[in-house]
Amino acid sequence: MNDRTQAVLSQMVEQFKARHQHPPEKIVVAPLACLALAIKQSVAPLWQGIRVECRKIQETEATKERSAVKSLGIFILPEDRSGRLVACDLKT
Repeated sequence: MNDRTQAVLSQMVEQFKARHQHPPEKIVVAPLACLALAIKQSVAPLWQGIRVECRKIQETEATKERSAVKSLGIFILPEDRSGRLVACDLKT
C-alpha cells in the first residue's frame, strides 16, 4: 500500500471526523478516483473500519448541511488534470 495515498485517505477521514464529531458511515469513491487508488494499490472494502463503496457520486448527494452528513465522498474533478483526489460531505 502506498503510504502517501494512505495518508491522504486517512487525512480525509480525520478531517471528516473533526468536522462532524463522528466517523463517516461509509466512504463513497467515484470510479475514476477508485481507479487511481487501485493503480496505487490503495483501495480496500474497508478503510479504518469504514465500508468503502465505488460508484458515481451524484451532485445532489453533496451537502454543506452538517446535520445531514453521513458519508465521505472522494472524487477527481473532471477539469483538474492533476489527478488530485478531492473530498466532499454526502448526505447519503
